[in-house]
Amino acid sequence: MKLVMSAVVASIVLSALPSASAVVPDARPSVASISKAVVKASSKEVTEGDRITLRVRVPQSGNAKRVTLQERVEGFSTYAWTDVASKRALARVKFRTTVTARNEAVYRVAITYRNRLKPVDSRPVKVTVWRWIQLREFTPYFQTFLAGYGEADINGDRYAVWGGYAGTSVRAWEARVTPGRNCTRFRAVLGLADTSDDESSGVVAFATDEATTIYQSPALTPGMALPVELNLSRPYRFGMTAANTSAETIRSYPRVGDGAFYCTGIEN
Repeated sequence: MKLVMSAVVASIVLSALPSASAVVPDARPSVASISKAVVKASSKEVTEGDRITLRVRVPQSGNAKRVTLQERVEGFSTYAWTDVASKRALARVKFRTTVTARNEAVYRVAITYRNRLKPVDSRPVKVTVWRWIQLREFTPYFQTFLAGYGEADINGDRYAVWGGYAGTSVRAWEARVTPGRNCTRFRAVLGLADTSDDESSGVVAFATDEATTIYQSPALTPGMALPVELNLSRPYRFGMTAANTSAETIRSYPRVGDGAFYCTGIEN
């Protein structure tokens, strides 16, 4: 009888203990239990070279270890994430970084947690990037005889220029390029090349989409260097004309110096 009772007691005790195959709950946070961090940029549109602030709200910050800011780097057919900076995790973390990407900068953060092997990535935040692109990067689809890009001195300073190259035989030049509705501003320094004759004069004008004249310079004379900056309504075409307005035997070389478009969405 004692043997029977002992066996019953042992059976009850053993059934109360967890079996070897029983699953013990994992105290570590699961993937689903940790929300993605929220990342906000101080501006949605910037100019290449600007510094922006990225503010991060860290979920379960008491269990977080580090927050790493990452930027997406484009390759030929894919992209990769590269580390930019890393900080100790707090409920709120702030990063400052200089924007160097073309057209679009994409950022995210990766947060490491205690007792967790892989970091938790935030959703990416995108920033549109504008930049100044030199006029000479745009190949003219139309250009008149003896017009083109080059270099010249205007009032003693050296510039990358567009203009005409002739003596007195050609007195007007024209070229047209295609910004392709990607640009909202144009800037340049206008003047006569220092090789122009004394008492020479000339003018430069700009048009958009082959029809609308948006700017015509005053009479340009030797020693003038006239900076201009124009607002554009994302034109598809942009035209330039230059004319020698001097007396018939006087040489004048009107120039568009250091021309540049302010654009986004252009890959080259």
